[in-house]
Amino acid sequence: MFIQIISGFFGGLVLGSFFEHSIHKYLLHSTPKFLMKNKYVKGMWETHSVSHHGHYLPDDHYTQDETNKEEVLAFSWYHGPLIISVSSLFVYGVTLFIPSNLFIVLGASIAFTLYYIAYEGLHSIMHVPKKWIWMRNT
Repeated sequence: MFIQIISGFFGGLVLGSFFEHSIHKYLLHSTPKFLMKNKYVKGMWETHSVSHHGHYLPDDHYTQDETNKEEVLAFSWYHGPLIISVSSLFVYGVTLFIPSNLFIVLGASIAFTLYYIAYEGLHSIMHVPKKWIWMRNT
């Protein structure tokens, strides 16, 4: 049981990186035209590529200040659970024929959750460093 959870966890870290890259590239930046027909995907793309990157450029307003304080920094609250659930269901489907697969899925789900929290946390620290001094110092 422990070995399956640990295996799932480390596999989940690798898959989490792959999923994050794929979501970022294919849903938030280089979104294919056939996916842009979906309102949900188009909304994600507009929020990220247009609003977020339109206000947080490396050479301009990389940090949040008075001129861009209302702009989007992170995904909406429901995106995290959705990404974690879809990723976990993917792992469940892949491991369906492996004995003790639920322990593997559990480990992977823990990894996806920690990965997502770390991603959003580091992203916020990167854009609003003055609000997160305690975290940077930790």
